[in-house]
Amino acid sequence: MKKIEINSKEKLFKKIKYYKTILYSRVEFVSQIDDSEIDSNLEGLEIQGIIKALNIKNKWKRVEFMYDYLCELLDNYYDGKNICEFCDNKCLAQQFKGSTYENGCCRLCKYQSPTGCTSSNLTCKLYYCEKVKNKNKTIEYKDLKMMKLFSLRQRLIIKNCFFSSREEMLLDLKVGSIVFYAIRILYRVLRNLIYVKTKIK
Repeated sequence: MKKIEINSKEKLFKKIKYYKTILYSRVEFVSQIDDSEIDSNLEGLEIQGIIKALNIKNKWKRVEFMYDYLCELLDNYYDGKNICEFCDNKCLAQQFKGSTYENGCCRLCKYQSPTGCTSSNLTCKLYYCEKVKNKNKTIEYKDLKMMKLFSLRQRLIIKNCFFSSREEMLLDLKVGSIVFYAIRILYRVLRNLIYVKTKIK
């Protein structure tokens, strides 16, 4: 198998949409990017992940790897940080509004638990309200270069697939029909509305 050495992060980020195509299906990518080029630990980890993903030639295995890698990347970044500034089970926005609700936006999801999310939803991990983003540094969709390895349809799903389990999201990312996805997401929204109403009762 032919090897291509990547010696510049700019080259990697600029050509990533070409590297993922069938033209490079029999190419092994090797990173030779100097540490001095890397601006942060987060960027370094993402570059490692991109190289690993490009070397996975099975399309669906690559999608699953990228999904799990990004979830882990975000989990590690936020580990030990109270980004939503929870106090007495109320997030920053709920405190500001004097809301009687608790558990932030997660209160609307069936996968919430006292110890956090029982699944792994990339959409939720990337979502923070304006109150939080105005006060704290968060990682946004546009910050992650690995997103370019997903197709346009997959990126649309990642931006909007709330209230879903890891398994549901991976199926959405793999199935080619956007109509099928829309039906599935509508079902999940209704499912969560019923869950919330039942919980309130």
